Amino acid sequence: ENEKIYGFKAVGRMLSLVFKKFWRLLGIMMAFLFFVLVITLMIAGVFFGVSMVAKMSVDSLFLETIFISAYTLIYSIITPIMIILAVLAYNDTCLRLEGSDLILNAGEENKQWDDDNTDDNED
Repeated sequence: ENEKIYGFKAVGRMLSLVFKKFWRLLGIMMAFLFFVLVITLMIAGVFFGVSMVAKMSVDSLFLETIFISAYTLIYSIITPIMIILAVLAYNDTCLRLEGSDLILNAGEENKQWDDDNTDDNED
């Protein structure tokens, strides 16, 4: 089935699929967020240790700027990964509940396009 729905219908479809596998999807997202939390705390611990050692020789504003830059870098990497994870989880849920195959659907669209654009005079 080719999904050509927009707006509130699309949100309603997404919610109906998600509620059928709510706990599984929640577990996937929570596991990823736990992983992000562990990585963030490890990096924060390193920066905290460095700041305690260098506190006497370096301006605190400089250290705060480094902290903010590090967190910005971490979350600018994590945010797209989270979006990709959500899209993959949605596609996996569609595949498991509806039995549709994304590759076969794409192949049918390409075949239809090829059939419409072929020349009958080819050898």
